[in-house]
Amino acid sequence: MTITEKEIDILNGLLYDENAKPSFGFYKNCLVWPDEGEHAPLSREGQEFLADLLITRGFIHQQLPYEEWGVTPQSWKYFTKIWEFGLKNIPNWPGFKRLGLFEADKKYMKECLDDPESFL
Repeated sequence: MTITEKEIDILNGLLYDENAKPSFGFYKNCLVWPDEGEHAPLSREGQEFLADLLITRGFIHQQLPYEEWGVTPQSWKYFTKIWEFGLKNIPNWPGFKRLGLFEADKKYMKECLDDPESFL
């Protein structure tokens, strides 16, 4: 995991938009809101870190137990480490304010997971 102090500051400085609507990140298999930093000026490693945060939150949104994540125990430990680092060092990241979903967002996520081609 490589993310610079500057990138941590960038993610911590993103402003939460309570009215933002999510899109579905097909490569990450999760919901993504426009205020969460996907277009922030991050290095490739910083973008990978952010993607891993989003993927981990996607598992939380889907309420999947670790055994159903489709990853190895080693990968699960990696995602846990990323999540814990984010919580400790980037507590103001808007994505941490979206650990629960509104019903409309749950429905949208389910539709995307069930039939992703229809949303491409």
